[in-house]
Amino acid sequence: MPVIYRKNAGRLSIAECKRLILDVMPRGNVGELHASTDANGNIIGEVSHKVRTGVNLHSLLINDELPELLRQMGISARHRLAPSNTDYRALVDSDGRPVQDESYTINHDEFVRLAGMYDCAVVSDETILTAGELQEATPSHVPADGESQKQRQARRYQACIDAGLTMPTDDYSHLPRGIGKLAKAEGITRQAFAEDVKAHIRQLNGR
Repeated sequence: MPVIYRKNAGRLSIAECKRLILDVMPRGNVGELHASTDANGNIIGEVSHKVRTGVNLHSLLINDELPELLRQMGISARHRLAPSNTDYRALVDSDGRPVQDESYTINHDEFVRLAGMYDCAVVSDETILTAGELQEATPSHVPADGESQKQRQARRYQACIDAGLTMPTDDYSHLPRGIGKLAKAEGITRQAFAEDVKAHIRQLNGR
């Protein structure tokens, strides 16, 4: 599953949403047919075939598809300067470029849902949790001398539970916001903390 990394959990423009999603999408090949037609639309002459490689297939559809997808998901993109304005549409200029994407925004949680529709996970270093929810990010289990790798993984997973975080039941779903604060409290990176937590989830699933 592709993973999208964000430095914060603030609102983001539709243009940024598209860029973040497209940046992690796999590339593929596209076949093109080229031919000449007469005034009635009938093909004349030879038909040539060309294959374009390394094409981001989602980029061919996302501009037309996104407004309808947001509507179906119940997500209202809001104008950056006039948040009550939710009239986001697939309008383009004379060159076919979207004209509203920089002006309309959605929040982080909405983006996480949107990215999930493209089978992407979203990870943010910023946490939006109260001190009470994270108990001021103080680990409830202090590392013990001679702690084994599995013990450390279990302790860090339990720290998430004790902090009131809702944990996924598999290791491929994105972890909840709050992991970064717990990692900081231990003096390690979010990635290192998350790897231990996911390793313990795999152990819980017998893997």
